[in-house]
Amino acid sequence: MRRQIPLVILGGADSRPARLPDGSEDRHALSGCKGVDVRLGGRCLIQVVRERLQESGAFEPIWIAGPESAYRDAGVEGHIIDTNGSFGDNIRAGTEAVVAEYGDGAMAIATCDSLPGVDELRK
Repeated sequence: MRRQIPLVILGGADSRPARLPDGSEDRHALSGCKGVDVRLGGRCLIQVVRERLQESGAFEPIWIAGPESAYRDAGVEGHIIDTNGSFGDNIRAGTEAVVAEYGDGAMAIATCDSLPGVDELRK
């Protein structure tokens, strides 16, 4: 059996929408806590992302690095690293939490707004 890798899902909130590229006038950028605010089948996006990552069998434990209050208020359970800084700040907070718990070694980072398929993850 292969060793599972600790994984941090970056789930910070964006206070203002990102700038969309030219040619995307028919789209709108999201702001807020996408992991909570975006819903798929009535469930928070972060729950679906985490479930798929778990189903792959490659990652354990899975941590969420984002505003704890937003995730707890939405009923999200599990390891949450309370952070809501810049992209780099959230990576740093996630990395520090995993290293404090498991020491140096392999770890993975994913974003909450990318929804890979389980087969893709297993590859």
